[in-house]
Amino acid sequence: MKTKNIILLLVVFFTGLLYLINQKEESNNYTPITVQSNQADSIDFYKQFFDLNNKFTGLEIPREITDKHRDIVKNKPVLIYRYSHLDCSLCIEKNVKFLKDIFKEQDSCIYIFSFYYSQKDMYAFKKMNKLSFPILNIKFNKDEFPIEEYNTPYFFVLYPNRKISNIYIPDEQFPFLTEKYLRNIKSLLSTNSQ
Repeated sequence: MKTKNIILLLVVFFTGLLYLINQKEESNNYTPITVQSNQADSIDFYKQFFDLNNKFTGLEIPREITDKHRDIVKNKPVLIYRYSHLDCSLCIEKNVKFLKDIFKEQDSCIYIFSFYYSQKDMYAFKKMNKLSFPILNIKFNKDEFPIEEYNTPYFFVLYPNRKISNIYIPDEQFPFLTEKYLRNIKSLLSTNSQ
């Protein structure tokens, strides 16, 4: 009982701390969200989530990308799923399935930033997975976009000012948290698109 209370207290503390940090960020009329927790969630996962968002929230997408793909940065935030063809293919397929299931009526606010050596392979992936949302072949420079150093698929919200927030690296041990994250982001995006 005492352990459960301590875990709950730590989760509430980290959630509150993440909220305060997000409040300090430059205001852009959008409200970043945090993933809500329950006692079954891993404290290690939340620490990783907190550290990742603390480190990368406010990072800007390189201007060359937004200049080349102007339709991405509209007047509302969008969810980006980033992966490379070198990443775990089973993980990518699970995350794409989550995206398709959760955002089936709201696919205009989703973009996939993939990296393939061949455009042909990217289009084959799109066709095989019957994707309705745009998939772009984009190579990030790790110096300009340091989150790439993790070499794993991840999600983030991209705002019209080219800044990112709500970074999330899915953990295959916690697929229910990936689903929870995406449902919370769907709520955020539907609120900000009105």
